[in-house]
Amino acid sequence: MRKNEPALVWHYTDGAALMNILAKNELWAGSAAFMNDTNELLSGSIQLRKHFEDQRAALPADVIEGLERYIPEVRERSRHSFVLSASSDGDSLTMWRYYGRDQVRFAVGLDRNEPLVPLARLKEDTHPNPPVGYWDDMYDKEADGQIATHPDGTPVVIFDPDSLMIEGGDWKPVVYDPAQQTKIIAEIFENLRKGVERRISPLEPGRLRCGSFPTS
Repeated sequence: MRKNEPALVWHYTDGAALMNILAKNELWAGSAAFMNDTNELLSGSIQLRKHFEDQRAALPADVIEGLERYIPEVRERSRHSFVLSASSDGDSLTMWRYYGRDQVRFAVGLDRNEPLVPLARLKEDTHPNPPVGYWDDMYDKEADGQIATHPDGTPVVIFDPDSLMIEGGDWKPVVYDPAQQTKIIAEIFENLRKGVERRISPLEPGRLRCGSFPTS
């Protein structure tokens, strides 16, 4: 934790949710599709794509092709995500107005140093079950038709649209300042571009390569 970061973050909620937090030690995340800003989780991807398009004319064709894999037009998956929000301000007039119009509301202080454990229902309860062996030999492929592999050599299984992705657990600051957003987007793009260039560049004899592509 940096010195300028508060030890507590504040989750504004109603009485029923507060009782659930105290009784079950659970916090419920909200669907990104029903936020005030439906592009809340897409704005970063949208800006990254715009930056990519602005740079496209100066990039070689093979680099553009590689970047297309990591900078899609729209990440619909984000709209199916769930988010838990908190504020660094425990007495925000804006938050009280938004959450306290209909009933008594509370600001629950959470220690940002304590990691949260994301939970989800069992797949059997929420998704259809393919038969045994359904995903066998169903691997992602490179442009040349070869099976795509992870850095450890294992094949990349094609994306299962019914799968649940559980990630997170630590608090991430939301960046609102446009200048800082632009700087972050430019840094992410440069990392992706350099990663693609390394991947498509020919290897010297006897050398091995292991690459990664940061996404945030």
